[in-house]
Amino acid sequence: MRKMIKVIDTLNDIVGKICSYSIRVMMLLVVYEVFTRRVLNSPTVWTFESITQVYGFHFMMVIPYTLLH
Repeated sequence: MRKMIKVIDTLNDIVGKICSYSIRVMMLLVVYEVFTRRVLNSPTVWTFESITQVYGFHFMMVIPYTLLH
């Protein structure tokens, strides 16, 4: 049982570290959205939807890593 728990914890650690970079993708999308909205005065719908999807992905994939540590 402990071996199985160690395997799951290791998997959570690896996946959490890899998926933590998705926050950078979301940051780039937010910067692009703010730039197009404020500077170009042309907001887009797809960036808002993409930000929501990336945040959902980030939240769901990094929570096990957070609970592990």
